[in-house]
Amino acid sequence: MAEHGQDDEASAIICAATARLHQARKYQLPELLPLAQWFNAILDRPRQGRRVFERRHRSR
Repeated sequence: MAEHGQDDEASAIICAATARLHQARKYQLPELLPLAQWFNAILDRPRQGRRVFERRHRSR
């Protein structure tokens, strides 16, 4: 949108989305899971699988 001269419209959409994300909630959000828990399946693999992951991560 910004590339086509619609900066104001793009800004309005961003502001509306930000306001919605930060509005007061009627309920508590669930507790976030630690990243270690999300990646347990990768990190708990045998050593060989871990080396493949580490090699890919370093190449970035």
